[in-house]
Amino acid sequence: MKEPIKNIIILTEDANFFYQTNKSLAALGVPLKILSAGDKIPNFKNCLILITLEEYENLKSKFRGLETRFLPYDKKNSFDEYLIKVLSFYRIGNSNFSELIFSIDPGSSKIGLVVILDNYFLHSHTFYELALLMKKIKQYRNAIKELAHERLNVVFKVGIGVLPLTKGLIKSIFQNFKRWKNLKVYLIDETRSSKIRIPDKKIRISKHETSALILGLRNGIEIKSENFNTIFNLIASKKIKTNCLEEEHGLNSKEFKEELGMLAEKIIKGEQAINNSNKILKNLKNK
Repeated sequence: MKEPIKNIIILTEDANFFYQTNKSLAALGVPLKILSAGDKIPNFKNCLILITLEEYENLKSKFRGLETRFLPYDKKNSFDEYLIKVLSFYRIGNSNFSELIFSIDPGSSKIGLVVILDNYFLHSHTFYELALLMKKIKQYRNAIKELAHERLNVVFKVGIGVLPLTKGLIKSIFQNFKRWKNLKVYLIDETRSSKIRIPDKKIRISKHETSALILGLRNGIEIKSENFNTIFNLIASKKIKTNCLEEEHGLNSKEFKEELGMLAEKIIKGEQAINNSNKILKNLKNK
């Protein structure tokens, strides 16, 4: 169950940590409250206090018995991964996460990525280089794994658009993340995914990210490193069906785009989970 922590508070005398955190969270749209050293520490569950590890160790005796959650930052570790943890608490709230989905829309010049955590939208990105995409995916997995159950399922949903691009991307996934346990990769039909628009213009999300979000709602064909070449050869020779969108067929094109756009908006705002996505799409058809 999603229980987002909306009270994000920073408690620090470290100027660099304060500046970096404040600037980064503002860019992510996460409001940050400031707590001075002499202020009373809040004592309620829906609160996350950001603090350096050094300061936390010096002050932890004062924190005993509080329901407030603390998230210390170790300066030896990645700040980007620290931000991912903060964003996870802010948007979803529960720790002990169990599933991380990377939905990817591959393109010749831009790659759209949507990250879904325990069925809820976490964040989205557009990349211009495959290496940067791989780096960011690794950061997400590292950060979430520290907050997760012992078993963290990682799922990739990759759009089948231009076949050589998709093949190269999936090859990189298997090469870079072959040691990851509980990893699954699916090929997803991209039909009409690039035609969807988010009604709320205040939501800043690129068309590649929107397309990746739509792909995250769809089922697809599972592909493994052992059958990688076989699957792509079958697709290239059109001996395997890649269109898995029966639940969307027959829907008026204009109505489909509007309804799916509104659904995508709810998902981005955290008002709608993506589980049972086939059921959601069928409900749109039957309206």
